[in-house]
Amino acid sequence: MGQILLLVRWEYFRQVRKSSFLILYALATSAAVLAFSFGILQTLEVISFPFNVGYLGLASGALWAVSPVLAVVTVALVHAADLQGGYCRALAARGISRDIVLVAKALVTSLLMLGFHLAVLAMALLLTVAFSSSWEGVGKEIVSIGASFQNSLLYVAFAMALSHWRQSVSFTVGAGIALLFLEAIAYPVAGSVGDVLGWPVSKVASWTLWGISQGLQGDSTLLARGWFIPIGAAYTGALAVLSLLAFRRFDMRAGGD
Repeated sequence: MGQILLLVRWEYFRQVRKSSFLILYALATSAAVLAFSFGILQTLEVISFPFNVGYLGLASGALWAVSPVLAVVTVALVHAADLQGGYCRALAARGISRDIVLVAKALVTSLLMLGFHLAVLAMALLLTVAFSSSWEGVGKEIVSIGASFQNSLLYVAFAMALSHWRQSVSFTVGAGIALLFLEAIAYPVAGSVGDVLGWPVSKVASWTLWGISQGLQGDSTLLARGWFIPIGAAYTGALAVLSLLAFRRFDMRAGGD
């Protein structure tokens, strides 16, 4: 355990000093700031919308939109880049177990995602205190933000499995983001066509990664949100085991299978 914590600490500080990492999280934070800016302008009556979701609602929406992509790219920077560049082989040469390497990198990525969610939540709470006197629906939105974090862990596990497939940053990012957009477009369209033809496409799609995300948001027609918490955890665990098995087959000393 001590070796894992030491490696987690080392990996965290090594990653946050990278310019690519700083740019990535600056861009992700800017999406939340942009959403908050619309809320501020609405509060100041500079612009008007037919609805008011509040700052926590804006935070929740921004996190759900950004965190899956952020999770995939973070894994690419934290893990796939080290597989591709040989850093994992250097750790193996020092006698560090590959299981410890994988667990440490998964923990670092998860902590980064948790930090991002907490930072956006803190900004939303501060803006609510400063500009709004209404705390209606706060509990619901905090639950939604928590579900967004769980969803981001699902995509962390998925991206780690991708990174072991080709040990490539570009492949991990390209395949991961392509799947995100493909699912977001294809499944709703296929579900609508299936409903017209009487095919159970929507029910099948509910068990994909996109379907689990929809369930965690409370938008699934198959089961209530509460059911998707253990289901999402099971999917994350299965992908984590797949990553571990693939990483054990990866020859870090020789650079491949």
